[in-house]
Amino acid sequence: MRYENNGVEIQYRECQILRDAAKELLAGGEDTKNLVDQRDKWIQAIRDIAEASEAKGKFAIPAAQFLSGMKEEYLEAVAEYTISLIRKGKGIDIMVPFTASNKRLILPVNTHASVWEEYQGAEMTERD
Repeated sequence: MRYENNGVEIQYRECQILRDAAKELLAGGEDTKNLVDQRDKWIQAIRDIAEASEAKGKFAIPAAQFLSGMKEEYLEAVAEYTISLIRKGKGIDIMVPFTASNKRLILPVNTHASVWEEYQGAEMTERD
C-alpha cells in the first residue's frame, strides 16, 4: 500500500489479504467502526495469513506494517473499502477508484510502479 495524494493505492493481492483477514473479525457485523476498533486483531489476522502462506507473506507483511502506522482517517477509508469487498464477495475491480464516506480515495492497482521507474520517467521528461 502507498499513499497517493488524498488516498491510498492498494495492490490487488493486498486487497485480497485485507478482505480475507477482516472476514473472520466481522462475522455477522460488517461495520466500518467495528473493523477500525479491531485494528490490532486485523493486523494479527494479516500476519497469520503471512505465516500460513509464503506466497501471500510478501504482500501481507507490508500491508500489516502499513495498517499499523496508518492515520485514523485513512484507516477508516481502508476499512470501508474492505467491507465493500466482503459484501461484494468475489472479484476486485482494478483501477476503479473507491471514494470512502470521509472523501479519502482508495485505488486498487495490479502492482505498484517502482519508485525507480517513476524517477527515471521524470528524469527523461526533463531532458526532452
